[in-house]
Amino acid sequence: MKQFDVLLQDVGRMARFVAFAALTFAALPLQLACNAPQPTRKEEIRSAWDEQRGTMKVELASAELRSGRTDAALKLANEAVALDPQRLEARELQAQVHIALGDLRTAEQQLVALVTDTPDAAKAWFLLGTLHERQREWDLASDDYERAAAIEPDKLDYLAAWAQCQASAGDAAKGVQTLEREQQRFFSEPAFHAAIASLYQSTGDLPRAIKSYRAALKMGADERAMNEKLGLLLSWSGKPDEAIEHLGSLLADAEGPVDESLATAYVGALIAKNQPREALQWLRRPALKRSDSAAMLVLEAQALAATEDFKAALDLTGRAQKLAPQMADGWLLAAGLHARLDQKAEALECAEQTLRLAPDNRDAWRIYVQILERFGETESARIARERMDSLSS
Repeated sequence: MKQFDVLLQDVGRMARFVAFAALTFAALPLQLACNAPQPTRKEEIRSAWDEQRGTMKVELASAELRSGRTDAALKLANEAVALDPQRLEARELQAQVHIALGDLRTAEQQLVALVTDTPDAAKAWFLLGTLHERQREWDLASDDYERAAAIEPDKLDYLAAWAQCQASAGDAAKGVQTLEREQQRFFSEPAFHAAIASLYQSTGDLPRAIKSYRAALKMGADERAMNEKLGLLLSWSGKPDEAIEHLGSLLADAEGPVDESLATAYVGALIAKNQPREALQWLRRPALKRSDSAAMLVLEAQALAATEDFKAALDLTGRAQKLAPQMADGWLLAAGLHARLDQKAEALECAEQTLRLAPDNRDAWRIYVQILERFGETESARIARERMDSLSS
């Protein structure tokens, strides 16, 4: 009995020892954490200073990049990353500078590593999209932009880039749908209307493109480039009155050399409104007169033809043909001019050359038919008309 009591006492002591050990080891991590070396005041100050320096270097690198000083921007971006290798904006900027420098391989490596570490880095996905777009990797670029837009759905730049990428890949209609799905979200932003106008233009929907550009301008996006696009669309869509008014004010305010595309659209609108003398007067302005532009020579020839100065017009089309022998418009105008001067062989030669250059141009076939009929080539005119009608069906 006495031995049994001693045994119980031993068991009790062992239980108390196990409990004490359990408590001791349970408290050990806390004790170790408390005893871990804490950063000194000096180290805290140094860390804060490094963070400020990193922020400053990122800002300076961004400014250098905007100014086109890419070497200086890269140096500063590298220094910012060295101060804090995990700093997201510094790593994004570093890759962005490499893209600007054309070092796409390094930029891609950096961005892939970045989105692997931080999958929700929207700007990194966006930059990866711009990189793949430059490499004409349309599917990859579209996926990248889609990821960026999904992470930051309120960022119009990401959505617009995705839609434009789809258009660049050959599916402008899909790009339009991408933007139209988010129309309610971005309807009050002028940039949205400008972006969708560009895509409408790509699909050939000029009325909607015009409407969207006008909406953007009405909202205050008074950018000259947007005004110029609207003016061109008004001319191309057969609205000469509006084109003359819109482009006239733009060209009157132009400083320096006049943009040729705007000038040709404006003069074309004047000719369409049967104002050839005003067109000639405008074409012969010193700031616009160009003897090395086939398009301008053809326009001047059109204006001269409208005043019935056919020989002078033919001289200009001849010069245009020498400058740009593959330009169908010059040959087509020359064909009509030769016909007006009853020069059958020359008219047919120029018309047939036009059709060789632009076999699917319905207007060219129409003028060819008229020339054949003018000179009594009835059967040839019938065959040509059938071909013309097949193009419109």
